[in-house]
Amino acid sequence: MLQLTRGQTNNLYLNLSDVRTNSAGYYYLFGLTNEMTQSTTYVIAVKVSTNDRYDKLQITESDSEDKPNGTVKLFPEGFFKYIVYEQTSASNLDPSDSSVVGELDRGVAFVSASTFMQESTYTAYSPADTNTIYVK
Repeated sequence: MLQLTRGQTNNLYLNLSDVRTNSAGYYYLFGLTNEMTQSTTYVIAVKVSTNDRYDKLQITESDSEDKPNGTVKLFPEGFFKYIVYEQTSASNLDPSDSSVVGELDRGVAFVSASTFMQESTYTAYSPADTNTIYVK
């Protein structure tokens, strides 16, 4: 499962080199479908590095979108289904376009607000009242 935080640049580590068709001139198109609203948005992830084990990609979540350059708004927070496509175009956002070579991966992503998982503080209850018990 991928984990993304709203308002931040998120690093994603996926093993896509084993299923990728091209060795150069490829781009990763992500289709993200919100499981609550069923709305789908597409973004091209930024390639940071590639080695034999994984591809390090970045997707930035922001209110100001620049989808061909890896910046997308993912709202509301929650679970998203994702599909990763390999394509030869640096700007295409349509998975049915002829530049899309094929589907590489699919799964679930969880998008949370940056304040969602903050540490909770606990204050112990100290009663100020005393109870009086009357015995007969």
